[in-house]
Amino acid sequence: MSAAPRATLFTMAANADNVAMRAAAMMLALAFAWPAHAQDAKALFAAISDGNQHSAWLELRRGADPNAKNADGATPLHVAAALGRDGIMKLLLERKVELEARDVDGNTPLHLAAAHADGDTVELLLDGGAKIEARNGLGETPLHLAAESGRIDTARALLERQADANARTSNNETPLHPAAMAGATQLIVLLLDRKANVNLANRDGEAPLFWSAATGTLEATQLLVESGAEVNARDANGNTALHGAADGGHVEVVAFLLAAKANATAKNAAGLTPADVARARRHADVVQTLGKR
Repeated sequence: MSAAPRATLFTMAANADNVAMRAAAMMLALAFAWPAHAQDAKALFAAISDGNQHSAWLELRRGADPNAKNADGATPLHVAAALGRDGIMKLLLERKVELEARDVDGNTPLHLAAAHADGDTVELLLDGGAKIEARNGLGETPLHLAAESGRIDTARALLERQADANARTSNNETPLHPAAMAGATQLIVLLLDRKANVNLANRDGEAPLFWSAATGTLEATQLLVESGAEVNARDANGNTALHGAADGGHVEVVAFLLAAKANATAKNAAGLTPADVARARRHADVVQTLGKR
């Protein structure tokens, strides 16, 4: 599976669990991330974080640079997009800000809107000319980040504007991979309706089914199999989805895969069956379930 982006103050803030926590974390990020050239825009960033549209307008009138960057490479538009500050975004877009500006992880404002805001914010950026297939440092499109976050509203907005449901990252992962890992069944259905290929594998030979099985997301696993996922497909190390479920100790997923004709005696490149893998992990219930086949 692909490596996670660098955990910066800004990305940690944007990944906070709820709106209040995200806003508080964003304030902390802004307080500590100020290179000298962005000092003149500090009040603008603070106004955006507070959601104070009037203060943001005043700072822009006073000459604050709308394209300033903090230490994490985030521009005012990145922050506004991540927090869904649509009114402030309109002020920035009127000043012809850089829509494709990149933060240190290569994310554009559209990436952050897709991951953390809502469909209206995504549409606002697209209407302003944001590139729907922009790639970040991992080769992810905004749709990949919507899928990672389980954001069906932003994913739908992107797909309705013809985002590629089979776009590949630098590791050849499609949006179905993170959706499967997140167990985002509604999002999986949405992607499949837009012709996402359920059996496309990444560079490690892992199809989305391997990710859902390995992380124990039962409903996602069931949906993928019902949609044509190859139950006995192998990754680059010869592992099947059943190996992944056994390794994680996900007994319900193991039972489902067995019922779906998964091969319980398949051996990986190390010569291990799913039962061998489960035994090594001391998943006694999984070993027992596999032993019935």
